[in-house]
Amino acid sequence: MSQTIQLDSVCGAAGARESSPGEQPDRRTHHGSKPARPTKPPRQQTSPTEGLTGPAVGRCRSVAVRDGRFPGRASGRTVAVVDEGDGLEWRERQRRAVRAHAAADERRRATEQAEAAELVAWFVAEATRRGLPTERLTARAYDGRGRYRTRLRGWYVDRARTRAVDVDGRFHLLTVSGGMRARLLGAEPQPSPPPLVVGAGGRDGESIPLRTLLARRLDGGDEGR
Repeated sequence: MSQTIQLDSVCGAAGARESSPGEQPDRRTHHGSKPARPTKPPRQQTSPTEGLTGPAVGRCRSVAVRDGRFPGRASGRTVAVVDEGDGLEWRERQRRAVRAHAAADERRRATEQAEAAELVAWFVAEATRRGLPTERLTARAYDGRGRYRTRLRGWYVDRARTRAVDVDGRFHLLTVSGGMRARLLGAEPQPSPPPLVVGAGGRDGESIPLRTLLARRLDGGDEGR
């Protein structure tokens, strides 16, 4: 199936009136009449597909439209006939490209998370070997106005005490919604996948590689908290 588009600039021959077979312009002059004005040279046409993208480029053909009022005479305009199959094929290629890009991003994130998890496991093993003491972790409210106790034990890894690693090797962002229930019963922050770069994309613009952050905590001992 094909789709007909009345778009003169797609396949060229835009606005050019076709002459009937055998028809020649009359350049004769009659006695006493003024000579015919010379015709202006045709305006130079740009590329028919200039500025166009998509399946129509290079995949169309021009068809002269016959004038119904004068049989056998062209109407002076053309149309572009685009095969719908080409459009469907182009859209399918676009969908495949999007899916491939998303799959590549997912593989990259999985690789980064696996590498970050190995760094956290190394930190726990090294902190245990060095005898770095653990402590009961607390979580901070989102608005920063209070802290709430948790059931977690582990090590804070930043000076703001908002990131920590528990004794089971899980990485935590210690920020919670707070409220009366958290104040009475304690907060229960959930572990999150550790990032390879801590603080990337944050509002303050400060970021640090996870390896550097953990190594700094180990080297600083209790002073690194």
